[in-house]
Amino acid sequence: MMPVGTYFGRPTSGLLARLGPNETPFLVVTFDIAYRAMDGNWQALSQAEQRDVRICVSEKSWPYATKKLTLLGFNGNFRAPAFNPENDSRGVSLACVHTERDGKTYEQWDLADWGGREYELAPEDVARTLDAKWKRDAGGYSERPAPPPPTAPEPHEAVPAGPPPGDDIPF
Repeated sequence: MMPVGTYFGRPTSGLLARLGPNETPFLVVTFDIAYRAMDGNWQALSQAEQRDVRICVSEKSWPYATKKLTLLGFNGNFRAPAFNPENDSRGVSLACVHTERDGKTYEQWDLADWGGREYELAPEDVARTLDAKWKRDAGGYSERPAPPPPTAPEPHEAVPAGPPPGDDIPF
């Protein structure tokens, strides 16, 4: 089992599958993973690993699936999935998390930086209803929260402005 973290991998193949009792359609994308993010740098794994990312392609998930598949350079053919050679060589960031199910720990993989979810503003009537509840339960609101009290920085030795005296400019 690979530790929780961010990894770098390249998509190598895909398979359209149905999973679960509802037979939800997924595109299972297999990645060759060769690097892990450690202390702000990519560290090579001692041995490359293969892991799968399941991208749900149901009607409800379609907007998210298209973003992920576009990032991977998907060829658009669900019968013979392939990925853009540019992305094959460049790869993508992947996130590994662990989940518990039935007393066992499993890895769960997803794309790390794929654009995420877009939010739609709630309608005005929802905002009005919540404002009224807040006023009723918490006494209203102010247009702007009060700023935090100022804090003075710790005193330090004064640093003279400008370049050092003389011609000793360090460059």
